[in-house]
Amino acid sequence: MPSASDHLREKMLSYFGDPIDDAGPAKFLRSCGWTEDRDVWSAPLHRETTSKEWDCMQFLVDEWDHGFRGRP
Repeated sequence: MPSASDHLREKMLSYFGDPIDDAGPAKFLRSCGWTEDRDVWSAPLHRETTSKEWDCMQFLVDEWDHGFRGRP
């Protein structure tokens, strides 16, 4: 069930122009080196994760029930 906070939805609106769509956050994460396997995301190795990346990851987990397993 969708449960992202209003604040997080506002961030997605400001980042991608839509408060609930998953395409923008997913495309952004892939462009930053994140990988996805069956809606479970892994962060890239050898660098710190940005706050925008964490916002996107949290949104996908909260709103779209994606998973996160950390670094591959």
